[in-house]
Amino acid sequence: MKFGRREFIEKMLLFTGSASLVGCETDPTAPKATQVNIPKQPTPQEEPSNPLLNNLNLEHFILHNPKPLALESIRAGIGMGALTSTNRLFVRNNLPSPDQSIIDNASEWRIQTQGVKEPKVFSIQDLKQFPYENLCAVLQCSGNGRKFFEHGPSGSQWATGAAGCVIWGGTKLSDVIESCGGVLEGMKYITATGGEELPEDVPRDKALVERSIPIEKGLKDCLIAWEMNGEPIPLSHGGPVRFVVP
Repeated sequence: MKFGRREFIEKMLLFTGSASLVGCETDPTAPKATQVNIPKQPTPQEEPSNPLLNNLNLEHFILHNPKPLALESIRAGIGMGALTSTNRLFVRNNLPSPDQSIIDNASEWRIQTQGVKEPKVFSIQDLKQFPYENLCAVLQCSGNGRKFFEHGPSGSQWATGAAGCVIWGGTKLSDVIESCGGVLEGMKYITATGGEELPEDVPRDKALVERSIPIEKGLKDCLIAWEMNGEPIPLSHGGPVRFVVP
C-alpha cells in the first residue's frame, strides 16, 4: 500500500514463532548502576539538516555515534524530577532514520494487522477514535552501563545516561485487536515491524531488530502510542507512532 512516493506501513504480526534481537529493553530486576558525574561534553558538530536533531540541544548529550544517531543524556542535565523532558531523553537508532516526511505527513501513516479474524488497516486518525490511554514507563537501552564492564563489550559505550521516564499517550493494543475480531486460533506471539525502506546496502535479515512477546502480555497493557510527554512523538524518538511494551 503506497501513499505518495513512500510506503509507511507498520505491520502488527501475530504468529506462532518468535523473532530475535532486541534493541532496547528494561529489566526491573537488574541492579541499579552507580551514580557517576559525567563531565560536560563539547557540542558535537552535526549536519544542521539532520531531522533527528530538531528540538534537541546537543549541550545536554554525549555523542556516541553520528549515523545512526546515538546520543546519551548527561545525567546532570536531566534534573531531579520523575519525568525526563523529551529534549533531554537519550536517542538510540540502529539504522538511518526515515525521511522527515514521515512526520510532516503523519496522516499518511498506516498500521496493518495480521493474524486476526478481520485484518484491517488503521491511520493515526482511526487510532484516535479508540479510548485514549496514558502510560508512564521507563525507557532504557539494553546497553545502558556498558561502559563499566571490564571485558570491553562492543557497541556504544553508554555510562548511565541511556535511560529516562516518559508518559506515552495512545490507544491500547487490546482495543485495536478487539476491533479486528480478536486473534486467530493458534496465534501465540506478537511483534511490530516498521515498514520504511531500508538503505540498499543494508540486508534486511542482518538489520532486523525485533522481539516477540506473548499475546497475553500484548493484550494486557501494551500501547500503540502517538504522543510522548503530551506532544506528538518526534522523529528522533520513533515518531509518528511507537509500539510501547511496559
